[in-house]
Amino acid sequence: MKFLVVQFRQIGDVVLTTPIPGLIKTHLPDSRIDFLTFKVNESLLAANPYISNVLTFRKNDGALSFLNVLKAVRSVRYDAVLDFQDTPRSTCVALFSGATHRVTYENTSRKMAYTDLVPPAQKGAYPTIFKANLLNPFIKGLSICALRPPKPEIYFSNEVARDVDDLLLRRGISEDDFIVTMAPTHRRETKRWPLDHFFDAAQYLISRYHAKIILSWGPGELDTIRAHRGFAESRHPNLHTDIELNLLQLAALMRKARMHIGNDSAPLHIATSQDLPTFTVFGSTSPAWSYPSKTHRVVFKDLDCRPCGKRRCRYGPVKPCLDGLTFDEIKDRLDEFIRQVVLC
Repeated sequence: MKFLVVQFRQIGDVVLTTPIPGLIKTHLPDSRIDFLTFKVNESLLAANPYISNVLTFRKNDGALSFLNVLKAVRSVRYDAVLDFQDTPRSTCVALFSGATHRVTYENTSRKMAYTDLVPPAQKGAYPTIFKANLLNPFIKGLSICALRPPKPEIYFSNEVARDVDDLLLRRGISEDDFIVTMAPTHRRETKRWPLDHFFDAAQYLISRYHAKIILSWGPGELDTIRAHRGFAESRHPNLHTDIELNLLQLAALMRKARMHIGNDSAPLHIATSQDLPTFTVFGSTSPAWSYPSKTHRVVFKDLDCRPCGKRRCRYGPVKPCLDGLTFDEIKDRLDEFIRQVVLC
């Protein structure tokens, strides 16, 4: 069979879809799997040994570019389109493909466009579990994923690994150091722990564990970090706020780090793909987005209003679940995590 996996965005959602090609190949080894996504995500998939071809387009390229994508999809004559995106644009891809099997979630508003509908996210389930449900029309018995959810899979070349080695060498960072990746940004305010708290965490990790901390950020987010007085004015040699990394370089760095601390964002899932222990602060979203394992610890404010899943907090600019969760409140849990998981 020829499968087309469709997941345009976001980066984290694309990372969480990366186990699907491997699952297909494990159960249907003669299958061909292609992946359709936005151009920005191409590098995350290009080295995946289970993917034959990555089809891409840019979100703002216009109708002609998307029409060319539809033509390319049609020419392959896929047997099955797995639509993980479930948007009008992905529905167009499924319909235009001519595939015998067009699969998405049963809560779609465009049911008539699909031949197979599967249950959406189960409450409290890690996302790769309900993503794997889209394979149920072809692979029976995948409910075993509930016992051990598939982990994200990101592959990178030796060249990328060498680039990161060179970067660390130039910064005087050794693989024997206590390297911590920190992702303190997020576009959504209800998922963004305040930078003041992240700075407190960075200072503590440096003073207590002599950590070498490397910050990561997305497009346009470096200015936010530079606008923070603590991060902008800190001259501590162990705090690196200005290292620019692409997605694969971040994955390669995480292969060498000791732990990751951040928000519920794409770097969390990239860290999971590299078996890096994670310590994540959750605001409006469910901790089910963190991989269920003792190596992945979550902290959140125990409030009746969370997880709300909202983009805006009903209490206004001061969000109780995030602004009200100070570093002092989580410090003991961070120490416990480092002692039990990172240093063991």
